[in-house]
Amino acid sequence: MLTGRSGVWRRWPAGITQRGGDIRPDQFIPLAEQEHLIDNLTRVVLGRATTQHALWLARGVDIPTISVNVSAISLHSGSLSSIVDEALRASALPGERLTLEITEGTLADGLDPDVLGTIKRLRDLNVRLSIDDFGTGYSPLAYLKRLDFDELKIDRSFIADIDSDELSVPIVRSVIQLAHTLGLCVVAEGVETLEAERILRQLGCDLFQGYVICRPIHPSAVANFVTTTNANARMVGRSAASSVPHRRLTILAVDEDRAMRHALRISLQRLGHEVHEARSGSSALRLLKRLKPDVIVLDHILPGLSGVETVPLLRRAGHLGPIFLFSRLVPDLPKTVTLPLDVWPISKSDQKTLLEIIDAYATQPPATYGS
Repeated sequence: MLTGRSGVWRRWPAGITQRGGDIRPDQFIPLAEQEHLIDNLTRVVLGRATTQHALWLARGVDIPTISVNVSAISLHSGSLSSIVDEALRASALPGERLTLEITEGTLADGLDPDVLGTIKRLRDLNVRLSIDDFGTGYSPLAYLKRLDFDELKIDRSFIADIDSDELSVPIVRSVIQLAHTLGLCVVAEGVETLEAERILRQLGCDLFQGYVICRPIHPSAVANFVTTTNANARMVGRSAASSVPHRRLTILAVDEDRAMRHALRISLQRLGHEVHEARSGSSALRLLKRLKPDVIVLDHILPGLSGVETVPLLRRAGHLGPIFLFSRLVPDLPKTVTLPLDVWPISKSDQKTLLEIIDAYATQPPATYGS
């Protein structure tokens, strides 16, 4: 239930549970708007977001900006700028560290004085402005320049099938070119595959949002994710500055722990490599001939065959490249385990070493596969 300005208790809409489950924004935002609670909700969300961002910065975690969606009602009512000002003052967060995402549909009815006034006041606070879900509304393109936005986010409906629908590519290309002509940064929403990311990079997209980068994580895990990502980016920068060309490696990560596989995939993708996942030695063997990976990273603890037991099978199947035993057990493997000479043991607590070795291997000529 929810109480609004009228003071009357109302039931949650169908499909929303009061407790014990996630509630999608498209379920509760309309209800908050209907009950005149959207300003209070916006105040709470902005307060928490800016406070958390300021905390990350104080701990040395350099996150350029944090994005918050805002309601069209708040934008039209004129209350948004005062709510934002309050949040920035309370957290001592610089305005340029906050990005407000405004859906394109908000602008469809025209630029009334209230909207223009709110945007001007937000600009005076130095916050960044982003047009969200671009392509789903009907706003004239002239609004893009007149509103002086910083960023344009292409709606996920144009991104979801960009690797399979030939009509999506020219549409997305045109949007990116238009945005860049107007000096806007372009973000692609809903990027969930490596192929989609590759196509978008070729089209000149600036930023990506979606599972291919990271799934939702708890604020306590953000610091480690950003620190690792920045470290990898610096490594890529050093590699790019080198006269030695770096290959884009195909890497197979084998680990029963899905979260660990995902974290490793993100780190390796940041280095520019293509990463595939398997949860067992048998599944890795099935993928081997199709993927022909340059590098294999596997844990020792796997369902069925252990990592060490999987190694000779991978060799017999034709893999000639490096195999890294990336395990929590390293260097404390049981005494009964004898590591093959052609395996590099690296502890999971030392991901940096693994990434540096793989990065160095990318400068070497490719291995050839046996029959």
